[in-house]
Amino acid sequence: MVAIGEIAAGIGKREGAGATRHAAELAEWLSRVLAFYPERIMPFGLQEALRLRQLARAACNSGVEIGIADMMVASTAISAGLVVATRNEKHFAAMGVARVDPFAWEGSAA
Repeated sequence: MVAIGEIAAGIGKREGAGATRHAAELAEWLSRVLAFYPERIMPFGLQEALRLRQLARAACNSGVEIGIADMMVASTAISAGLVVATRNEKHFAAMGVARVDPFAWEGSAA
């Protein structure tokens, strides 16, 4: 759910900046993703919210400043037993979250 919010906010920023065509394309893409994968949208609930305390403490102990959205993604992944696919190794490592850089996979297009 957090990633959906980040995408929606990005669309709104583009609309506000006058990039309405790009915003409309992204909004259409998001609508298709939500329609095609509704069961893959992970909720953010009380359990995930309470876990933020541990994640914030771990980040602080690592000396890394982490935004709330990254902590929410990490908490959701931990609750669901998932691995975070991210290029942001520094933040997710500081929280001790299982992660993979999808651009570092052998044979990737990057």
